[in-house]
Amino acid sequence: MPRINVGIEGCSYLAETFPAYEAPQWLPSRIVANTPRIARESWIETLRLAWQWLIEPRTAMAVFTATLVLGWLGSLAGISPDWSAIVRNPSVVYYEGEAAVNRRMTEPFARIIGRRW
Repeated sequence: MPRINVGIEGCSYLAETFPAYEAPQWLPSRIVANTPRIARESWIETLRLAWQWLIEPRTAMAVFTATLVLGWLGSLAGISPDWSAIVRNPSVVYYEGEAAVNRRMTEPFARIIGRRW
């Protein structure tokens, strides 16, 4: 058995010496015959399935719980967004998030220095 070199040289040697066999004549027709047909969904069916998923009690409870938890964590972190500003300009979310992070990052240094910047 030849020694297989590590690296590109070994890969090229392995590609050259790797055995390749011809497929039997009956194999392609058998694969085509045994492949199940997939029915195509229309957009209406997709929307109907999405709506069923949304109104499922488990999904509704997940959305409700996530809203409560995120609101609770936001109030603990000192983040209380101005919802009317967010509705008018959604990029306000990023600016308020940046301001909250900056407050949290500068507080330890402000305590050390004794002032806020």
